Amino acid sequence: MKQRDRRQERETHSWVLKEPATVAGVDIPADSKTYYNTWFDMDQKRQATLDDIETLELSAPTNIFGAVVTGRFHKGDYEWLGTLHGNQMIEGWPCSGKVILTVSITDNGKKRHLQKCTLYKDHTVFGRRLPKGTDIELKSWSWTFDFPEGKIISFDPDSGELTFSSDSTDAFNFK
Repeated sequence: MKQRDRRQERETHSWVLKEPATVAGVDIPADSKTYYNTWFDMDQKRQATLDDIETLELSAPTNIFGAVVTGRFHKGDYEWLGTLHGNQMIEGWPCSGKVILTVSITDNGKKRHLQKCTLYKDHTVFGRRLPKGTDIELKSWSWTFDFPEGKIISFDPDSGELTFSSDSTDAFNFK
């Protein structure tokens, strides 16, 4: 019963766009569905901010925070999770597939930061080649790369120093 009540409450806090509209500063295509947080006053939906939205179910590829995403775009605690529409360069990284972006509001507007994606082609960082298919995670204190063959390495993003390698006997054999 609790799940049913939760689904009903969630549906009362959703909005299917009959025509394209700007929602929380993002241009959303017609037939997309926006789910608002259940505490949000639905009479104010045109004045919503990104913090008021829980999920966007996009009817067509949509440019959000400078990345073209498709399908479900969902807000986590401090980040947005979704799927990229094709291969894209994001902040100099060749990304594809699932993506996690953090977004902050600055005096100059919204600032996006890539947090996770998968490389669609080889990429060089700190003078070392990362192969296509590498999953990357970019945090302010550590950049972690999970190679397709299972090896994991981490770097200090400020110095470029290796901080972890799952293959401690051959830490630099990936050039």
